[in-house]
Amino acid sequence: MNLIPFLRAWGLPINDATFATVDHLPVWNSDPLRGWVHDYPSILQSLTVSNITTSSSTIHWDNYDNGTDVNQTICWGLVDGGTVKSAWTTCSSQGLAVVGSEQNDITGLTTSSTYYWRILGEGASGDHWSDAQSFTTN
Repeated sequence: MNLIPFLRAWGLPINDATFATVDHLPVWNSDPLRGWVHDYPSILQSLTVSNITTSSSTIHWDNYDNGTDVNQTICWGLVDGGTVKSAWTTCSSQGLAVVGSEQNDITGLTTSSTYYWRILGEGASGDHWSDAQSFTTN
């Protein structure tokens, strides 16, 4: 099992190289202190886009660790709104994060335009944003 989120919650200095070494292992999300002593953010992997057309696309991501009662929201627009939810053109709540692969279709896009998107995880541990992603419609 990958104990890195548990070790980070206890304040141990775990670097990204160490995390990358064990990220192929399932995360230990049955930690009895989860939600009682520590609240965990979700950990995302494999952010991609498929089925890009002139007016729609499908956003994909993997919840490697679903965190502690983390609500996920996808935000997108023609401008990267950064880490300010109100700065995004559109945001869509996806509900509570669940370990595994997720996807969401977005529609109503403009032809031949570059769109930016991020996933926001909101929970007791605070707001956590993915890095900005982009794609261009056909």
